[in-house]
Amino acid sequence: RQPSNVRLLLVAPPDPDAESFPRDEAPTFVLDARPIGVPALVVASTDDPYDTEPAARRIAAAWGAPIEVVGAHGHLNSASRLGMWPVGQALLARLEQMPL
Repeated sequence: RQPSNVRLLLVAPPDPDAESFPRDEAPTFVLDARPIGVPALVVASTDDPYDTEPAARRIAAAWGAPIEVVGAHGHLNSASRLGMWPVGQALLARLEQMPL
């Protein structure tokens, strides 16, 4: 049984079928493409080297989650130099308001 207050902010889900996916670092990585069952929000970049925007949209749809595309920031991680990332904080606040 899942806790009743779970929400997921899924940032930069990679596309394991992408040519640039680092297979040597994650050779058995698989994304389960089925509804998650809890409120979730997918966040993607328009120029992520490990994922294309169409692939991010497909996985978000498969998960049953809305997607927010935040522009060109590369792969969204600490190397993206987003600092405190006000956009990310706003998205987290939006997710917290989603009904359970």
